[in-house]
Amino acid sequence: MLGEWSEQQHAQAQTELESEVLAAQKEAERHGTLLDGHIPSAASMFEDVYKDMPEHLRRQRQELGV
Repeated sequence: MLGEWSEQQHAQAQTELESEVLAAQKEAERHGTLLDGHIPSAASMFEDVYKDMPEHLRRQRQELGV
C-alpha cells in the first residue's frame, strides 16, 4: 500500500542504521587500521575462516609462501 512508510520512519531508520554502522566501524578499528601502521600479514587472510581449510585455499597460501 502507498503511504505505509513515512518520512519520520525513514529518518529514524536512517539514524539507527548510521549508528549501527558507526559502532561496527569503531569495533573494527580497535584491531588497528592501515592509517596507524597496522598492516596484517598476508597469512592472516587464510586464518580463522574455516575449521578445515579447503584445498584450493591451502594451495593459494602455499603459493604465497606463508
